[in-house]
Amino acid sequence: EECCFIEREAKENRMTEEDLIGLVMGLFFITGYKTMFGKE
Repeated sequence: EECCFIEREAKENRMTEEDLIGLVMGLFFITGYKTMFGKE
């Protein structure tokens, strides 16, 4: 029962841990890229 509840919660929130990690990694990549190659 608990498993189904967690799955339902995840679907409602839509954002999973993997999505969050991907978002953060993307942000770090973009800021790092801008810092390395200069802001234009």
